[in-house]
Amino acid sequence: DGASAVTCIVVFEAHKPHNPNKNSWFGYFKNDGFEKIRNKGRIDYKKLYEKKIKKEWLDAYFNKTEKLGFSVLKNVSANDEWLVEAYMKTNYNILTKNLFEDSIKDYITYRFYNNLTKSISTKSKSSAEIKFDIKKWKTFTIGKLFEVTGSKTTPKRDLQEIGKGVYPYVTTSSVNNGVEGFYDFFTDDGNVLIIDSAVKGVCSYQAQKFTASDHVEKLIPKFELNSYSAMFFITLINLEQYRYSYGRKYNQIRIKETEIMLPVDQHNEPDFKFMENYIKSLQYSDGIL
Repeated sequence: DGASAVTCIVVFEAHKPHNPNKNSWFGYFKNDGFEKIRNKGRIDYKKLYEKKIKKEWLDAYFNKTEKLGFSVLKNVSANDEWLVEAYMKTNYNILTKNLFEDSIKDYITYRFYNNLTKSISTKSKSSAEIKFDIKKWKTFTIGKLFEVTGSKTTPKRDLQEIGKGVYPYVTTSSVNNGVEGFYDFFTDDGNVLIIDSAVKGVCSYQAQKFTASDHVEKLIPKFELNSYSAMFFITLINLEQYRYSYGRKYNQIRIKETEIMLPVDQHNEPDFKFMENYIKSLQYSDGIL
């Protein structure tokens, strides 16, 4: 079902209490160069582990190196989380227009598959070519931009008794925009972002009024959100998925405290118009509405 727990290795030195004023080093040791092959287990096909990755990991550990998206130094106590996912800064250097276009394609595929639109267009909504410069972006918490709250839980059997309709039933599934059927009943208003707080922390956009299963969190915008700017936000929020799993859920407190980087206007406030126009400039955006 895709559920997983976070593996954390902690190194202690016996008979030596930790200095509370000293930072601890956390490393994100995930991509080790091995591939999992069916019936063969973990195989080092690329021959990278001994030559490059092992050296990089050991050098970072012994030198206590901080590297964006890989490692961080943090002062922690017994009451804090002891894993890197809680403190590591997301590497926005990996953000490309392809990631935004992937969000658009997933959304319009959902709309086409569920007969919410009659066709899919590969065209852009706008012919303008727009680029972004992450160095000029600023950091904002999700809690500043959205009201974070739970949706009303509706058992699927209740909806089945009501019957099929036009309102989506949103779940914690990571496919089909999280939707498992359409019924003639709704409990929550649309034009909101949705985050699965049970498994992977997947963020999606729900334009329509809907019902939901449990562990479906709503991000209600404190600004004028539309389907274009929504594609921008879900792309950024989904960059945070590496932090969360079945063992470390993306709950409402963590959602509110999540920091994302955004383009800003001359007043250093989020530039929502730029976000909308950027999405409109990308392939497939003509099929969003």
